[in-house]
Amino acid sequence: MKISLDSKMLHLSKKYKIDTGKTRALKKKIADVVKKDVLKAIEESQKKFQCDYLYFYKYFRGKYNTEYKNMNWNNKYKEAKFNIEINTDIISGNLVNFN
Repeated sequence: MKISLDSKMLHLSKKYKIDTGKTRALKKKIADVVKKDVLKAIEESQKKFQCDYLYFYKYFRGKYNTEYKNMNWNNKYKEAKFNIEINTDIISGNLVNFN
């Protein structure tokens, strides 16, 4: 699963200087937090609720229709492994300096 998101930085203190290294670290932190939350939601649907309330079957069925027809999705979903890739970008937006 690939997720792309844009983050908008709305406030920046005079004390904080943006450079490539800090931007890269911030993008990684955002991606890590989002990935953790997505994996937690998937695991909860598989283990706690034991159903695909996130509707992944729609995407699987669309891409692998023959395989989908020949399986019990509800059983397979509970054990499915997900590869999550988060791509994020930071948009400067309307940087406002309140300090």
